[in-house]
Amino acid sequence: MPKFSVLNEGYSDHRRVSSATGCNIKINGKWLLDTSMGYGTHILGYGFANERIRQALDWGTLYSFPNILADKCGELLNRATGFENFVFCNSGSEATLRAIRLARAYTQRDKIAFFEGGWHGTHDWNLVNYSEGIPQSVKDQVIYLPYTDDAFEILRKERPALVMVEPIQGSLPLDRGNFLYVLRKITQQYDVVLCFDEIISGFRSSLGGASELYGIRPDLACYGKIIGGGFPIGILAGDSIMKTSGVRWGGTFSGNPITMTGAIAVLEYLLNNNIYYDLKKNTESLIGTKTDKLQVIGFGNICRLLFTNRSISTLQERDNYELPKTEQNKILDRFMELGLFIQKNHLIHFSIFHTPEKVRFIKECLSSL
Repeated sequence: MPKFSVLNEGYSDHRRVSSATGCNIKINGKWLLDTSMGYGTHILGYGFANERIRQALDWGTLYSFPNILADKCGELLNRATGFENFVFCNSGSEATLRAIRLARAYTQRDKIAFFEGGWHGTHDWNLVNYSEGIPQSVKDQVIYLPYTDDAFEILRKERPALVMVEPIQGSLPLDRGNFLYVLRKITQQYDVVLCFDEIISGFRSSLGGASELYGIRPDLACYGKIIGGGFPIGILAGDSIMKTSGVRWGGTFSGNPITMTGAIAVLEYLLNNNIYYDLKKNTESLIGTKTDKLQVIGFGNICRLLFTNRSISTLQERDNYELPKTEQNKILDRFMELGLFIQKNHLIHFSIFHTPEKVRFIKECLSSL
């Protein structure tokens, strides 16, 4: 028996990945069609930036000084998103944490607001409802809002420093356009900083993320996953609010040349190649797949497998109507036997390697139960 344990979530599973390429992943020696793609990271396929990274390794992996690659990345980000100022971090969690700090400094208020079902990283502020070890003083500063119109009156009353929202929520990816339009008006009216957490939707729903898709300009946006090209990254983006005085942004590995090289490779490709037509077509062809045990819902090139055939519009309905977790996991294991890997978060992310033929295979697997 081993004398050590890896305690990160997921490591209790006996299965292990040994390799990945394109949109395929090797688990316990068997190649599977992957639909997780690094939790949505590899929109351009596994290993897309590898050759550029090999070259960059010869230039040095970390400097304790600003580097020209971070400048280049900022220039490309401006072209892609329209934002003027960027802070580089090492994870999406860091980006959302920095957004919270900035909003508090900018408004001189302490409370922050999240929406039920949202996920914004592994710092204390987000883990209030998810983990032990969170001080009561932190809990007292966090407001959880329903992802319904009832949230607007709470915002009027509480006037938090910041409201953070996944414009396309991973836990229930539905079109929330009308809701988000009103949210933008309310936050402007009451001087609440609006932050779009686009760690998942950024560079997936469109080049400019859900912000571009909806035509809504938040005060701040957080990016991650896709933009790093497979390397650790988080980005906080905004305009003049980012120049708020007195806010510290340090981080030894932030903006390091290896991650910046990966980000530049991704941005250059996305700016010069329109991948979104085919991505949207493939995603929409899967949405609506339904059997007596499951269905696929989605919006903005993000899909989710639900283990119920009932119509779902709220998180509570999802939790009430889905099959028990033990039965869900048995179905996921059956998919692996058929050659299909769906991550236990049930999100399905396509890449440029997911051809219509591969999407048909996914539909066949889902419909076989």
